[in-house]
Amino acid sequence: MRYAAIFTFALALASASQAEIAWEQNLKAAHARAAAEGKLMLLHFYSDNCGWCDKLEAGAFKSPAVADALANGYVAVKIHGMHNPKLTSMFKVRKYPTDVIVTTDGKALTHQVSPQQPDRYVAMLSGARSRHSQATTVASAPTQPTQAQQTPSPKTPNLPPPTPT
Repeated sequence: MRYAAIFTFALALASASQAEIAWEQNLKAAHARAAAEGKLMLLHFYSDNCGWCDKLEAGAFKSPAVADALANGYVAVKIHGMHNPKLTSMFKVRKYPTDVIVTTDGKALTHQVSPQQPDRYVAMLSGARSRHSQATTVASAPTQPTQAQQTPSPKTPNLPPPTPT
């Protein structure tokens, strides 16, 4: 009886240490949520009878670090490649598992076969977020007028606007 209690406790402890990823089931709902929360989208393409997909499910997707990285910057969607041929073709998925990270505008930031190790998976997610943040910061930075734009050209006098006749 004592061993059963220890086994049950160990099983509960092991289950608690494995993370759960909040996968969105609907692509349109995922898009709306990502736009509302200012997050990127992770499109995870998988297939049946895919050993690497099963390994990823049992390994990296159980990692708390991967779950945290996804929860903090992504809306994650699992897409069965064989059941969604249009999406699979649109995102040029040729191997499984493949991850495509996209903005809510549809721009693909990363397209690669899914890393199997949790630390490499987190690095992929962090890298895409960093590149997106840098690109967003550069694009939204106000532009300073150059010296040529600030000073009128001596050849072009500063004339008042034309008056109606």
